[in-house]
Amino acid sequence: MYGDKTSLRQPPEQVEAHCAVLLEAEGGSQRWVVIENSNPVPSRGEFAESSAMAQRLIGREVGDVVELPGSLVQIEKGTIREIQTKYVRAFQDSLQRFRERFPETSFIQQIHVGSGDDFDPTPLIESLKQRREYVEKCVEFYRTNPCSLHLFATKVGINELDAVKALAHHPTGIVTCCHMTPREFDSAVEEGIPGEVIVLEISAIVTLTLLDGWGFLNPSKNYLVSQTAKELVDQWLSDASEERANEGGYASVDEDGQLLFQETTEEQREARRLELDTIKEMIETHCECRSSEAVAAIPSDKRDAYEQVAGFHNVESMSLAKDVEGVLWTDDLVLSLIAKTDFGVPTVWTQLGFRCFVDAGHLTIDDFALVSAKLAAWSYTAIVWRAETIIKAGEYAQWDPQRWPLKECIELIAKTPLNLPSRARIALACLKLLRQSGCVELKQSAVIQAILNAVGDRRAVVWMYRQLDHVFMIDFQSAEFLRPELEYWLNSHLG
Repeated sequence: MYGDKTSLRQPPEQVEAHCAVLLEAEGGSQRWVVIENSNPVPSRGEFAESSAMAQRLIGREVGDVVELPGSLVQIEKGTIREIQTKYVRAFQDSLQRFRERFPETSFIQQIHVGSGDDFDPTPLIESLKQRREYVEKCVEFYRTNPCSLHLFATKVGINELDAVKALAHHPTGIVTCCHMTPREFDSAVEEGIPGEVIVLEISAIVTLTLLDGWGFLNPSKNYLVSQTAKELVDQWLSDASEERANEGGYASVDEDGQLLFQETTEEQREARRLELDTIKEMIETHCECRSSEAVAAIPSDKRDAYEQVAGFHNVESMSLAKDVEGVLWTDDLVLSLIAKTDFGVPTVWTQLGFRCFVDAGHLTIDDFALVSAKLAAWSYTAIVWRAETIIKAGEYAQWDPQRWPLKECIELIAKTPLNLPSRARIALACLKLLRQSGCVELKQSAVIQAILNAVGDRRAVVWMYRQLDHVFMIDFQSAEFLRPELEYWLNSHLG
């Protein structure tokens, strides 16, 4: 893609210093000889410019026949078949033999699709289909097994920022941040966040950025970030800012197996750099970066296991929380379990942290409802949500039931494991709050029908219809407004 931007595009016409030469012996065998002055290794075909081999090659052209040194009985000759700079040859060799040297990874793959009239994208399509199936299996594994975000990201070949986004927007994806019932959540809120020091690990940093929630942090707490977590964010920003990130795109296949090429726009690339720059700026503004000396004391076999599951940056975050006797803020359930059981560190996740900030007087309950709505819409689990969450999502979406996050929050009613009467009560509570909200009546109809669709049961809607007078009592206008809406839904679902 970038070959036209470098002088390496055109091979040298003659052999010179820093060249690689393809020699063909009289029997037809071929080998590469590299003219290398920096610690040449003859077993790799590298020879210094001053060597006899290099001296016989320098100045020669493709097609020339040269006598090779070292022949005692019979003169050995070789024909120059190709000349490249040693840099291009190193790249070619790395690419061609990557799978041989690293058989356990698919980071680089070669696919032959021909060219010109012989171009055949079938191998590429098949490879992308296999990639799509593999990613789907990884998503399903993450959904159904204890799996850290780092491990998921590593297996899919992306970073943890993109892993959270991928899981949050995947049709069946989730971001597993905790396992807690609403009653347990309320108990945890009453206990509050112990101590004054909170260590933010990478999933919490990502979530705070997606929420635009850095300004919601309680300033009475001290926030730490491990040095390696900070360095990881710096690396993400560096990668996004490099020249190779300024052009390009990606290939994929759709559900019908059609090949798609998507070019990234300058606006998309700039948004990516801005997002990462914001993460870096927020860390520097709100947090102190520290290293954990204690992480070096972890036995090497255990540290290797931790790194495979969590990544060293997260291992250092857990170790740092233990060093300072602080709390680990993480939206990764597996990290939370490791921190508690192996490091003896208490943990908090984003929804619980912000709810505690409400009780501390730093965050309004209205802001907390919006935080909960966004987390629920991104499929963070298990987020505690209520009717107020759905109404706040409606305000944010300007009461359009097809827009994020209202669409996703209304769907919570259908997805909840609660029984049918409980779903009906939640829906009725939503309708009551909707009537008390700032949503104009012209837009309320679409929201009401979406909520009833989420309930999805005639018996439940009939029960809601019968409860209108009891729920709204003296608010006769709301009851009369809702009655024809429920009647319309019931008439539309006679089957």
